[in-house]
Amino acid sequence: MTTNATTPLLAPPHGTHSNFIDPETRAGLQVVVTSTILAVAMVFYANRVYVKNWLMGRWSWDDVTLVVAVILGVAQFAIQTYGVEKEYMGRHLWDISVEQSRGSSILITSYLPFVLPPWTLHFLKATFFILYLYIFGSLRWIRITCWIGLICITIIHSTIGIYSFAIASPYQTDTWKDKVMGVAVSGSIPGLIVDIVLLVIPIVAIAPLQLSAARKIGALLIFIAGGLAIVCSACSIYLRDVQKHSPDKLWTGVPVNIACQCEIFVGIICASIPAVAQGFRNPKSVYQIVFRKTIALHRLFGSGGTSPVEMLTKEKGSQSAYDATKSTDRKYAVYFALAGTESREPYEVPPVQPVHLAPHK
Repeated sequence: MTTNATTPLLAPPHGTHSNFIDPETRAGLQVVVTSTILAVAMVFYANRVYVKNWLMGRWSWDDVTLVVAVILGVAQFAIQTYGVEKEYMGRHLWDISVEQSRGSSILITSYLPFVLPPWTLHFLKATFFILYLYIFGSLRWIRITCWIGLICITIIHSTIGIYSFAIASPYQTDTWKDKVMGVAVSGSIPGLIVDIVLLVIPIVAIAPLQLSAARKIGALLIFIAGGLAIVCSACSIYLRDVQKHSPDKLWTGVPVNIACQCEIFVGIICASIPAVAQGFRNPKSVYQIVFRKTIALHRLFGSGGTSPVEMLTKEKGSQSAYDATKSTDRKYAVYFALAGTESREPYEVPPVQPVHLAPHK
């Protein structure tokens, strides 16, 4: 027992001594970065829930897959944060004794971060494919591409998830973690290809539309934000490969954790960005109400301007115009700002009534 308590998992480099009491750690780096990006993602997601539930009054299958991805992503964040704060993740292996490494909690915090990401990314990418089926479902090539994409991500991420959970067990001199890391690196490459496809689909679909330059650029920017997810995915692959070939895996695992969580949270942000335009443009939204009240108070207490009675009259007129032009048949075109409340231009996104996926309450 004494030997195990003083024997490190990895021999320290020359000139370095093991520190089992107060060792160097990367916990602060991981917690600050991931907490910040999680907070931003939750703000965007909360706005999406507000828009879909209170302004649009309907949920659809992409909301179901996204909420599952959010739950799994937050669970992964909690586990990895606990691992670096309360356990030994983020430390050098020579600062962890053999006795310390035998606790069940460190095994759990090492194991679950390999198991959860494939399923989280599966539901997250499925969200985008389902969204495209709703938005661009009138285009046959997009329907085919999206269904092929859904099948591919199901096969890829399910295989990696099942392998990590059940099959990757030690054989001879191999270790469980080495085998999982190997499949994680190779399995992430198809995932990166899927991310690129998710970025290209809306660009190809929107580019030929005869919209004004400003509206076309605005619509494209909504989806081009997905390029950030590609950057995170590419960084994750590179950092996983670095960790795979590093003997100090818990130390090099922190950048991997950050990149993986950023990929998930950036994906949540990208899936929620389209709701921002609808939330700020809808006259019934709390943002518009606060804005109008602020302008009214400014004009009331400022010098001159429109009276509160005139402001109220204009507000009611604006709401009536909005209700008159709003079409439930264009639910997703309006939601994604591909069609505004003003007069439509020719050859805009047509009304979409998908056959294969029906929205549910």
